Amino acid sequence: METQGGFKPIRYVDVAALDQEGNPVEFYQVGRQTAGAFPVMRESQAIWDIWSVSDVPVTFVPYP
Repeated sequence: METQGGFKPIRYVDVAALDQEGNPVEFYQVGRQTAGAFPVMRESQAIWDIWSVSDVPVTFVPYP
């Protein structure tokens, strides 16, 4: 999706949950986390960019 004014101009979500008509109902962003259990900066920026152009909830899923 285009994210004008974001950290990057285009972002892709890792996983999209769709309803029966093919509309997104939830996005999942998979990535590394800090020792404090927060997403690393690149993941935080991706989540922020996606939130800024979509009203679909974004869930972070930590990957070891």
